[in-house]
Amino acid sequence: MRKEEAFKKMTSPLPRVKFNSDTFHITKALVLAPHPDDELLGCGGTILYLLNQGIPVDIALLTHEQQRLKEFHHALDILSCQNRYLFQFKDGELGKEKEFLRLEKKIRGLQEKMHYNMIFVPYIFDLNQDHVAVVKALSNVLEADVPVTICMYEVWTPILYPNLYINVSDFYSQKSLAIKCYNSQLDHYNIINRDVSLHRFRGALITKKDYEYAEAFKYFAAKEYKEVVEAILCNEP
Repeated sequence: MRKEEAFKKMTSPLPRVKFNSDTFHITKALVLAPHPDDELLGCGGTILYLLNQGIPVDIALLTHEQQRLKEFHHALDILSCQNRYLFQFKDGELGKEKEFLRLEKKIRGLQEKMHYNMIFVPYIFDLNQDHVAVVKALSNVLEADVPVTICMYEVWTPILYPNLYINVSDFYSQKSLAIKCYNSQLDHYNIINRDVSLHRFRGALITKKDYEYAEAFKYFAAKEYKEVVEAILCNEP
């Protein structure tokens, strides 16, 4: 896929938009969180939505420091999400060559062991370079024919033309309570108001009843995900 085609696919309306995840036949999901709170801000309501359906959700936290790790555990306790993997990379270094190779190995090992058929990663156009490194690492280790759906979630950069919306209205109060566990981030980044604004906005744009809050994603099958990521993040035109 050429870079121009990949950018068009990421920044143009797509012909089919899905609402909720029932048609994906998910059996096990993985959330790749570069930093503590990414998992919650990007897809905390969706985690609750899937757990409520009896679908196991694992969280892989890639970087952390001690205070935010405590906040991470408290937040996931509120979500009743018990399956957690802690990878002790340094914040801001996931894209460095040595660390990136280790990151690929960790992600490959998880997928080979657990066989997830839905994986959540940050949005490829997010401004944080650790987020982009995770997107690229997953692309590098995925086999094109593996039956897995990749969902990009939004943290700092809103997704252009999402093609999947999850109604998280029934779970938003629980998600909001979990966000408050991240005391170190509340004042500096104003994450509660930011999260309320974004996901209420997403719900308001959907012409469906009872979508007060929604989380939005850009989803791909493995082959298409690899093509898009490789085209956008490579250095060739």
